[in-house]
Amino acid sequence: MNRVLNTDFLAAYEKMAREVHEHQMDQRLKTAVESYAQGERGTPAREFFDSLYLEDDQTTERA
Repeated sequence: MNRVLNTDFLAAYEKMAREVHEHQMDQRLKTAVESYAQGERGTPAREFFDSLYLEDDQTTERA
């Protein structure tokens, strides 16, 4: 009986976690679409990838 309750609890928790994640992603998408509609285009690709490169260099130097 205890194992069944644990399984049911785990399934309910996983379902709730998925729903929360989906809601968060929906909110992020909504915010991004609204920003785009207002003319905000975010970070240019070159700037974004350069920042990843610099971040990776800094992390590698510490290792």
